[in-house]
Amino acid sequence: MPPQTTVELLAPAGGLEAAYAALQHGADAIYLGLKQFSARAEAENFTLDEVAEVTAYAHEAFQPPRRVYVTLNTILFTAEVAPLARSLARLEQIGVDALIVQDLGLCRLVREAFPGLRLHASTQMAIHSLAGARQLPRLGLSRVVLARELTLPEVSAVAALPGLQTEVFVHGALCYAYSGLCLLSSHLRGASGNRGACAYLCRNTFRATGDDAGKALMSMKDLALVEALPQLRQAGVHSLKIEGRKKSPLYVAAVTALYRGLLDGTLSAAQRRDAEHDVKTIFSRPWTTFHLHGAGQPGVTDPDTVGHRGAPIGTVEAVQRGQPDQLVFTVGERALERYDGLQVDLPGREKPFGFGVEAIVVLSARGSSRGRQAFTAPPGARVAVPLPPGHPSLPLGATLYCGSSQAVKRSYTWERPRPGTHGLRLPVAFTIRVDDDALRGSAALVGPHEDQPEVSLALPLPAGAETARDPEALAAVARQAFAKLGGTPFACQSLSFDNPAGRFLRMADLNDLRRRLVEALQQRLDEHLDRRADNAARRLLAGAPAAAPARGGEAVLWELGIDRPEAIEAFSDAALEGLDEVTLWFDRLDDDLARGLERLRRRLGEARLRLALPTVVRPWQEERLRRRVQRLLEAGQRRWMVANLAGFTYLEDGSDLDIAADWPLHTLNPLAARTLVDLGCTSVTCSPEDSRDNLARLLPALGDLARVVIYQDTPLAISAVCAFESAGQCPEPCRGRKRTCAATGLHLESRRGDRLVVFNDAGQSVMIGEKPLCWSHHRDDLRALGARRLRADFLWREYAPDRVAATWERLRRGERLEGTHEGNW
Repeated sequence: MPPQTTVELLAPAGGLEAAYAALQHGADAIYLGLKQFSARAEAENFTLDEVAEVTAYAHEAFQPPRRVYVTLNTILFTAEVAPLARSLARLEQIGVDALIVQDLGLCRLVREAFPGLRLHASTQMAIHSLAGARQLPRLGLSRVVLARELTLPEVSAVAALPGLQTEVFVHGALCYAYSGLCLLSSHLRGASGNRGACAYLCRNTFRATGDDAGKALMSMKDLALVEALPQLRQAGVHSLKIEGRKKSPLYVAAVTALYRGLLDGTLSAAQRRDAEHDVKTIFSRPWTTFHLHGAGQPGVTDPDTVGHRGAPIGTVEAVQRGQPDQLVFTVGERALERYDGLQVDLPGREKPFGFGVEAIVVLSARGSSRGRQAFTAPPGARVAVPLPPGHPSLPLGATLYCGSSQAVKRSYTWERPRPGTHGLRLPVAFTIRVDDDALRGSAALVGPHEDQPEVSLALPLPAGAETARDPEALAAVARQAFAKLGGTPFACQSLSFDNPAGRFLRMADLNDLRRRLVEALQQRLDEHLDRRADNAARRLLAGAPAAAPARGGEAVLWELGIDRPEAIEAFSDAALEGLDEVTLWFDRLDDDLARGLERLRRRLGEARLRLALPTVVRPWQEERLRRRVQRLLEAGQRRWMVANLAGFTYLEDGSDLDIAADWPLHTLNPLAARTLVDLGCTSVTCSPEDSRDNLARLLPALGDLARVVIYQDTPLAISAVCAFESAGQCPEPCRGRKRTCAATGLHLESRRGDRLVVFNDAGQSVMIGEKPLCWSHHRDDLRALGARRLRADFLWREYAPDRVAATWERLRRGERLEGTHEGNW
């Protein structure tokens, strides 16, 4: 695939104003969310009418047309499939350019019921490898939004795949965990980031082992790949994406203008410096290139200070005591204006200290307290500005930042089109006939389908009406009346006017007929779209995987997950007999894998042993994993578990495989399960962030296909960032490439008492809660709901064999375990 010379600049639009700001400042495309089903639920977001307006504007006001992508990047509960289908029917009619999706069930719904909609894989799908990207065309996806953690060679490898466009984030906020693999907010706050309600715990202060003060150890710097655009273009990346649907329209305008200028090569060095300064002034944490130039780069977190920083404008030179105290500094490269905002980082404070510039005194000479009042201070001017009462101590030499600039606010403007100028315009054919007793009309949508909505009605006319003096002029008046369709989603494509008796009509009669026809057609269209959507949802849900009968009748099938073969050493033979299956997470085993497998097979037999592939596999792990998988396949291993789409690629050389889907593939609705079955799965694992209400709808549809985890130290976050390095407790910088690390068991505690334990896993940081998830006391309820396979995992912690055996027995008895939590049950 030759390197492309053009690349799409994709900007965020949290609301209509931001959409217009992005498009008018150079975005080739924008992405936006609806009021529901968006991973940024707290953004302003869009109604369907607003989506229609901005889509028409993007398509009509620019040449070539700009594009609009709608983010539906959350996981879906079963009860949400039908309401979402109604929205999809309207988005297809509006003609949006693509949907950005996470849920595998949504992929199926769109592909089978709304084929006019293109699909892009959200970064929430956690596609972090070439192996994962290879599976996307099978799901009907034409573009992948890659995980932010990838290096340039990894990006280049995916970009070279034929038939799949690559989209890469170039600017904005970074998540600490791989997107789509974070349950911190879900399990600690009951607000799922995978459902658009992230509580941003990663920005909170946590106290690590041995650190009394605490830091924001997971608070990431902002991504800024301003220097890497030529490399990304050369790599063949199709789209460069700016994060920020919760940012202001001003921010969107400035950051879009910066990247537009960089891509087009229209910025001088001075203009680029000014544009970067503008963005930093509006909103910015410190910038980082993250891992683009190498995995495991240190210094990508900003643990000492949280939030917006601004652009440097000087350093603290003095604080003159008085009423009020005066801050003295020399203005840097950009002018300071009254009512600008200043900020300074202070030791021991979680957020910068900030204040507004209420007055400016330009000092006459260094050391002098005399000066003149000014509205603006030019670069290089030494100034004094009043500090607010009760201000903290400002250390000499501390960097001052401009966190709000009046000049920057004036520099970026955009216009909102006049209401009604742009919107959905569906072509309508009108037919009007004037009879002796009635004015009759019909309206029919014009389109390629045979079942287009059509309505007819008649308005009574008084007897003995006079004859029109000029019947042809009356026909022109009718055409004029029916051209007035502003404020509706319709446009008059044709008008047939038949007035055989030449009867006179008032304009009010024609307007009344038009209004009634349009109202009736709108109602009929809504009914048509809803019926089509409801039928599609009902048909697809009814076609979900059939609930296979449990092999033991109504008996529960018990499954165990372990990451060390010795975990079952304390099980009695009778206890093992009660196990239907044991799944081994073998990637954490080194040279003793063969010996460990042989030990398990002796006690369990071949038929009850399943091997689990890791959720995240990076290049320094992949070759070893592929060799192991190939040897195991050749040795006859047929039972596997996958936790990422990449797993299907690693197993593609196998035949007659029994593949289970683990919970990170997010099965929360029957359509997602059906998609996984189509990919080759024989069973799926329900999500540990699921709720009883959703399980009550999901389990009856899945039956034996579903596995329910009732005990687990759920990985609440899997991160490419070394938590030990951020906490200053990394014994040796391994840059993410060591399979093992001396650092392990880092304990974190937030001010609210949230407690986490961090493990190093092949260079990744895996966080679990202090308390395991436990649903064992809901065992009977789960059985009544339809659960037939219950699973308990003993992973990550150093579980002693006798503790595993004892806990296992209590779980089977349905006891409530102390020191556990219920998640979102």
